[in-house]
Amino acid sequence: MSSRADSVRVSPPAAARIALALGIFVGLDLLLVSAYVAWAAHSLPAPVPAAAHAAGVVFFSDFGPHEGLSNVSMSHVEHAARLFASGKVGRLVCVGGLRAHRPQPGAALMAAALARRGVPTPDLQHDTTSFDTIGNWHSAQAMLSRADAEDPLLISSPLHLLRIRHVTGGVGTPAPTTTIAQALRDRGSEIWLDVHREWLAWTA
Repeated sequence: MSSRADSVRVSPPAAARIALALGIFVGLDLLLVSAYVAWAAHSLPAPVPAAAHAAGVVFFSDFGPHEGLSNVSMSHVEHAARLFASGKVGRLVCVGGLRAHRPQPGAALMAAALARRGVPTPDLQHDTTSFDTIGNWHSAQAMLSRADAEDPLLISSPLHLLRIRHVTGGVGTPAPTTTIAQALRDRGSEIWLDVHREWLAWTA
């Protein structure tokens, strides 16, 4: 019986190699996460643009308890409403959140939330067909005029905006809901999860 247990016990040298490999993997992962966050901090502008834009695209994140929206989606709504109130954006197009099991897409919920925050209905549009970032952008382009589509504000969370800029081919001006420094203060260690979710989305 003891000989059988000894045969599956990991030898000290093997255990040390496993621990070393695990340490290297964790260290490399943290280094890549730090590099990704630093890239976002370096490449994204301030949340409030210097110039006014005729239109803005508000990207959906997820459903949740706040008027049907998650904390992240609601932060997009609040930021878009502030930009509209301050005259930084003329009209708003909400995109995303089509789900087969949901009676309304997330974009419709965001548009309704913006209307409750004082954005007039004539200055609001939302799509009903897109469910991913590529589809979001195609829907936004279809709803925007040719002139507005050349440089709309892109309103989303900072890490998502890195992927959005890739999808749009650099078209549009990012208007992140917050700075990376503030996101780190607000999210703390959850930034690690946020980055890994973005990596999965890039892969998909």
